[in-house]
Amino acid sequence: ALRRLHRQVLPFCLRRTKETVLSELPPKIIEDRICDLHPLQRRLYTAFAQSQARQGVTATIEAAESSEQPVVAGAKHVFAALQHLRKLCNHPLLAIGPTHHLRAEYETAAQAEPDGLHSLAFSPKLLALQQILLDCG
Repeated sequence: ALRRLHRQVLPFCLRRTKETVLSELPPKIIEDRICDLHPLQRRLYTAFAQSQARQGVTATIEAAESSEQPVVAGAKHVFAALQHLRKLCNHPLLAIGPTHHLRAEYETAAQAEPDGLHSLAFSPKLLALQQILLDCG
């Protein structure tokens, strides 16, 4: 029964590969836009830069650079630090857990915003993206 169904449906299944579609797409446009960090994001970044986690990442990188052998043990910490910084730059709510020492300051600042903790005002990157989308229609 499955083979029969497959034979009946097969003529109607279309597969389009990247090579087939690529000629129909417009050229890719890459544009760099510089977005300054929100003051809260800047404080979070500074707090991370002065933290033990950053010192551990620096030590791991220095050990990897001075060693002939790949340093696998500390690589997890390096990627976790990069992930944290990426979250911080996207929106502070992603980087601040409920027990973070700057959480109270963030919640106080969020009370002034109509969307509260989820406000785009805390993420200049998302505000810039919103403006680009509005400009495009």
